[in-house]
Amino acid sequence: MYTIPLNRGNSKYSLGDKLIQVLLSMLAGCETLSEVNLKLRSEGRLAEVWGWRQIADQSSLSRTLDQLSLEQIDQLREATTQIWRSISQTWR
Repeated sequence: MYTIPLNRGNSKYSLGDKLIQVLLSMLAGCETLSEVNLKLRSEGRLAEVWGWRQIADQSSLSRTLDQLSLEQIDQLREATTQIWRSISQTWR
């Protein structure tokens, strides 16, 4: 299990929430976080499925990623690689 401590400030979203939202943005075809406001922000039902009122603003997601240290980014990369390997038929 990985722990990524991060200054949450006054955010209504946890770090995990924001990382899920970044992943959702990639799955929705966003090539950059600047596309989140156009493609996902208005998707209220998608946000509700995850227990949020709406998807975080792209600037909030970007600031969160900017706060990650190199070690945290490496942990995140390793964790996502393990997840993809466990569900990918190519890695089996």
